[in-house]
Order: sequence, then C-alpha cells, then structure tokens
Amino acid sequence: MPQLDLLTFLTQYIWTLIILGSIFILLVTTILPNIQQQFVIRSKVVEGERGAIDAPGVEIFQQLLTLKLGHINK
Repeated sequence: MPQLDLLTFLTQYIWTLIILGSIFILLVTTILPNIQQQFVIRSKVVEGERGAIDAPGVEIFQQLLTLKLGHINK
C-alpha cells in the first residue's frame, strides 16, 4: 500500500501540514472577517439602527429585507 510507505510518509505528512496550514491562514485572514462583517450589518439592519451603518450596499439590503418581511406579514 503506497499510503503506508515509510519512505514517503514524512513528505506526505509535511505537505499535508503545509496545505492545511495555508487553508487555515486563508480562512482566518480573509473569509471569517467577511462573514463577521456581514453578520454585524445584518444585525444592525434587523435592529433598526439605520443611522449607525456605514457600509456600502446596506440600503439595498434594507429595502430587500423590508420587502421580504412585508410579503411575509400579508
């Protein structure tokens, strides 16, 4: 079985650590902050703090949210 070959086990282990480490760094530095920013924007829109929001595209999101909530309430 090539997966259990003792000659290449160390290099496979090192490459696995390098790839998983790079994915983790990418996740922590770019993807998670974007998701956190979206959660903050959505919570402020839902709470109704429209004056405290300084992010682009929030007005469109507010209009879509009010249209969706208005459609549900009917």
